[in-house]
Amino acid sequence: MKKIINYLLLFLGVAFFTSCLKDTQVISPEGTHNVVEFGNVSNILSGANNPYRLYVAAFPVSPLDTLVVPVNFAGANHASKDITVKIEVDNSVVDSLNVRQYVDDDGNPDSDRFLQPLDPALYTVPASVVIKKGSLGSELLIPIKIDQIDFDASYAIGLTITDASGEIISGNFNKIVVNVTPKNDYDGVYEYKMDGWFATTRTVPDAELETTGAHTVRGNLFYYYSNTIDYQIDPSTNQVTVIAISGGYPITNYPESKWDPTTKSMHVVYDVLGGHMVEDFTYVKPR
Repeated sequence: MKKIINYLLLFLGVAFFTSCLKDTQVISPEGTHNVVEFGNVSNILSGANNPYRLYVAAFPVSPLDTLVVPVNFAGANHASKDITVKIEVDNSVVDSLNVRQYVDDDGNPDSDRFLQPLDPALYTVPASVVIKKGSLGSELLIPIKIDQIDFDASYAIGLTITDASGEIISGNFNKIVVNVTPKNDYDGVYEYKMDGWFATTRTVPDAELETTGAHTVRGNLFYYYSNTIDYQIDPSTNQVTVIAISGGYPITNYPESKWDPTTKSMHVVYDVLGGHMVEDFTYVKPR
């Protein structure tokens, strides 16, 4: 009986290690081929079911800045030769992403959120980049005239990899859309403190204010609810006005609401839904 048990344990051990070896062979990248693809420009914003990846690249307003797009030789092996990767502007990808991202299951478009192709006169996309022998990637550098982008719409560049010197082009990550947006002087990450009707006090260390216009920014309501709140700053007086809260709630503003350009801080006082709110934003870093 003891011999039978020993044989059984030996059999199970061999079967276990054989299974592990097979699993290793399946998941190991050593036997797979590298693919050429776009890397992440920033955090991916497109939905899980959207086949096109959407990124946002925000820049301070200046005559010229550079969008950096990683181009990767993804896989276990380094490039065995110089790989010339050809890239084209393809704004049909922008249209396709709009449909997948901003049209609901009933076919109703959220047209206000649609991205518009950026004027090609404002940027230059190199025809190719080279992934050097022995490396795992390169960078596509796109100079953009940021100060000529208006705030009237959201603009984007669609890109497609068309050739990779005979290497395999990724079927999933060969097309991307980059929403290029200028940042005004108020855009950034702030320490947020609130006192009022919602709670006695509330502090958020990394509250974001996002550019929506030349002198307007958008945040989240109390950085607790999903509602958005829009602030407008008058550059001549530094007066701050809450101009909208999603949901259409009526707002009463107070004259003590001010932006301090020296400390990059904002003090906001307003009433909403019968509550008196006092908010303070202290600049921490760029967004």
